[in-house]
Amino acid sequence: MKPDLFLCILQSLVVQQVISQDTGNPTPIETVEIVIAGIENNYSQFKTFQFQLKKTTEDSQAEHNGEGHNKEVNLPNSVRLSVIAKPINVWNVTCLFKGKMQKYEIAGSDGKEQVVVIRDKDSLEYVPSLATAWRRPEGGNTRVPLDVREACMPSMSRTLAQLLRGSRNVETKSYIDQRGSKILQISMLEEKGYQKIVGEFLVDRNFLPQRIGFYDIKTASLLFVTDYEYVELARDKCWFPSQALRRTFKRGMTKEPLIKGWDQRLTWELIGDVKVNEERSDSEFYPEIPPNTKVRDAVDEKVYVVYDYGNGISWKLALLATSVVALAVLFFVKRYKRQNGGSKL
Repeated sequence: MKPDLFLCILQSLVVQQVISQDTGNPTPIETVEIVIAGIENNYSQFKTFQFQLKKTTEDSQAEHNGEGHNKEVNLPNSVRLSVIAKPINVWNVTCLFKGKMQKYEIAGSDGKEQVVVIRDKDSLEYVPSLATAWRRPEGGNTRVPLDVREACMPSMSRTLAQLLRGSRNVETKSYIDQRGSKILQISMLEEKGYQKIVGEFLVDRNFLPQRIGFYDIKTASLLFVTDYEYVELARDKCWFPSQALRRTFKRGMTKEPLIKGWDQRLTWELIGDVKVNEERSDSEFYPEIPPNTKVRDAVDEKVYVVYDYGNGISWKLALLATSVVALAVLFFVKRYKRQNGGSKL
């Protein structure tokens, strides 16, 4: 049986559940796999996606203070960093997706630029103003996602599919929402059991998420929620996020996704059309790092500087040429010693 046909059969089972409210089959775990398969099938319709986004971050406390305030940010390994939070930050992002590879060219409202590339087994981040690049292993970047498809996730280190598969105590139900859309709701505990996740998925749109909310287990309060809107790229086959709105709330503040009262709000907004199936080379995901850039490589566990050898010669070629010359010198030195080893000065 072809994968697409198999997926359609599974989708029809869930549609029947929506209409009849029958919770017999498939099981909750099987339903999770159906949702993941639907989402992956949606984005596999095209080989490449190229588009532009405007990403906006609004901080309510900074807005009240006017110029911004010191804000504590939690980093890995129990590290806390104090940063200046501004009322509004805006980034214009040019995005290119090819399979699992992603490339982001980012221009901030403060004039700073940044390039982020995510590949199968590693990621690269380059910041020209700092003359520094970071190479990290897969899942090594813990910042808020750049990928609008994963806007609901706490960090770039995990995808929604990974979250769904790693969760437990899964419960499902189906209903028709106020807009007449068939909704499959999945409630679950995340892997460590600290948070409850409630997801609403659009049955007629390849089970793409409409809303994903994270709740604190101890207080049952909403921590953050992400709402999606979509644009149709191929009739009844593929949709792409036209907007993602994520609101963060203080612990214990609310149990409902309030329009106001959020602590922070992030918006991903599609600008213009999405270009699909353009021929793009893999080399675009391996950008040249300019000379005099410090590279912090966590994959090979080393730190080095990219040197400028001039005249447009690649630094790798120059390094190879230097190595060849060094080996040649060593060869002639050893040969000279062998030929003159018995003589005395």
